[in-house]
Amino acid sequence: MKLVMDASAAVEIALDGRQSAKLSAVVSSADVVLAPELLLAEVVNTVWKYHRFEKLELDKCERALKFVLQLVPVLVSHAE
Repeated sequence: MKLVMDASAAVEIALDGRQSAKLSAVVSSADVVLAPELLLAEVVNTVWKYHRFEKLELDKCERALKFVLQLVPVLVSHAE
């Protein structure tokens, strides 16, 4: 099964949110995980907001961003 990752789901998993276990199980069952390139900008923006307004530590922000890059191995061009 192909899974198209949403930025909110990626952040939820990366920051170990309340739904992360359920979402991780779905990701684990996928044959391939992909997302549009825009996912990266959306995730960076969301993590920045967590840092700015929720005082999430920078090292946790960096780990979350790196995790998302590993979580979604296939990024699809907007042109495609």
